[in-house]
Amino acid sequence: MNNFKTLMIFAISVSIFAFSCSDDDDPVSPKADYGSFLNNVVLNVVVENYDNLKDASAETLSKCNALTIGDDNALSQAQDAWRAMRVYWENSESTLYGPAGDEGLGVDGNTDSWPIDLSFVNTVLNGTEEITVQFIAQQDANAKGYHALEYLLWGIDGNKTAADLTNREIDYIKATAGYLSNQTADLHNAWSPSGTNFAANLTDADNGIYQSQIAALVQIVDGMSIIADEVGTGKLNDPMYGNNGNYSLEDEESRFSHNSKADFADNIRGIKYVYTGDYLGNSGAGLSELVAQGNATLDAEINAKIDAAISSITNIPGNFTDAIQNNRPAVENAIEKVVDLFNVLDSQLKPYMQNL
Repeated sequence: MNNFKTLMIFAISVSIFAFSCSDDDDPVSPKADYGSFLNNVVLNVVVENYDNLKDASAETLSKCNALTIGDDNALSQAQDAWRAMRVYWENSESTLYGPAGDEGLGVDGNTDSWPIDLSFVNTVLNGTEEITVQFIAQQDANAKGYHALEYLLWGIDGNKTAADLTNREIDYIKATAGYLSNQTADLHNAWSPSGTNFAANLTDADNGIYQSQIAALVQIVDGMSIIADEVGTGKLNDPMYGNNGNYSLEDEESRFSHNSKADFADNIRGIKYVYTGDYLGNSGAGLSELVAQGNATLDAEINAKIDAAISSITNIPGNFTDAIQNNRPAVENAIEKVVDLFNVLDSQLKPYMQNL
C-alpha cells in the first residue's frame, strides 16, 4: 500500500459556490453536475468488477489447492476457474489508472506481464527451494501472475493432463494462485469505499486528485482509449505481424490456454461496460447517456464501433493461434475495427468530455 499512498496525500479540498450573481443581480446558471454518471460508472461498474475479480481469484485458488497428480477433473476445474477469473481481469483493463498502475500498487505489471520467463519457471521447477506465496511475490513480474499460472495449468502446447503434473508444479500453481488472490484482494480494497477508497477521487472528483468532474471523466475516457489502442495495435497486431510482417506465435498473449480471442473481446467489453454504465444485467447511467444529451450521433457511432469491435474479434474463426496463420483477413478486419474504436474514443469522445 505504500506506493498507493502517494495517490491520496495530494488530494485537494475545493470549496465551490453553487451560484454567483452579476452586477445587475441576474443569476448565473450553476455548473453542470455529472455526479450521477461518475457514481454509477465507478461504483456499480468498476468497483463491482474488481469485487468479482477478487471472488473469482479466490475461487481459482480453491480449485488449484484441490489439484493432485492424475485427477483430470480437478485440473479441468482449475482451468475453468482461471478462464472465469481472466474475464474480470480483462474487463478491468479499461481502468488501469490509479491503484492497478505502476503509480499505485503495480498490480497490472505484477500479475499480467507477457511473455513469461519460461526459462526461470522451469529452473524453479527443477530446483529444490520451497515454492511459497512469499517466494512467488519476490520474483520478477514475468515469472508470476496469470500467465505463469496459465503455463503451469495447460503446458506449452495447451494439452497438459493431470498425469503430467509434478509435485513441484502443483506447489508453483498453488503459490501463484495464492499470490493472484492476494493481489486482486488488495486491488479491490484500494478502490472500494469500504477500503482505501480510490473511488472517491472520481465520485467526489472536486475534492480528489482530479480536482474536477470533467478531469475525472477525461481520465475514464483515457482508460478506455488506452486499452482499445493496446488491443488494436498490440495484442492483435503483434502476433499478426511481429515476425517481419509474418505471424509471431511468441507474441500471442494467453496462447497456452487458447484464450486469446476471449481476452481481447473481454477488453472491449470492459470499455462497453464503462461507456454504457450497464454491467452484467444491472443498468445505470454511463457516459453514453451523457454524450447522447449533447450529441446523439456521436453516441450512436461509439456504441456501434464498440459492438463492431467485439463481434470482429469473436467472429475470427477457430483459435487465434490458427487464425494468424490461416485466417489472416479475419484478424486484419478485427484490427481495423478496434483501431476505428480507438480513433473515435481519442479524437471525438475525449474532446467532447473536455468541452462539457
